[in-house]
Amino acid sequence: RQLQDYRFKKVNAPACPSFEKIAKLLNPNLRFYCDNSFLGENWIVIQQRLDGSVDFNRSWADYRDGFGTASNSTEFWLGLEAMHWITNQAEYGLVVQLKGEKG
Repeated sequence: RQLQDYRFKKVNAPACPSFEKIAKLLNPNLRFYCDNSFLGENWIVIQQRLDGSVDFNRSWADYRDGFGTASNSTEFWLGLEAMHWITNQAEYGLVVQLKGEKG
């Protein structure tokens, strides 16, 4: 079994520091996690799988709204509505990182 992480980065700009300030003003309910250690840049993490502690066999509504708690040490799915909102603010790139269970 492979674990996946998916990350967005705003094209030609640091994604998280400036985005976080604007996002909280425009959409205060949006909760997201930014990883600044991946490839030496800032990335908004949209899915993180670590240890199988969160069940990803979910309903459409769960995938629309998101589930889990977005942080560097938890499993989560950001949510389709949040991704739609984020990607409508600017042009973003996507990186998919696959790791085996042992890293």
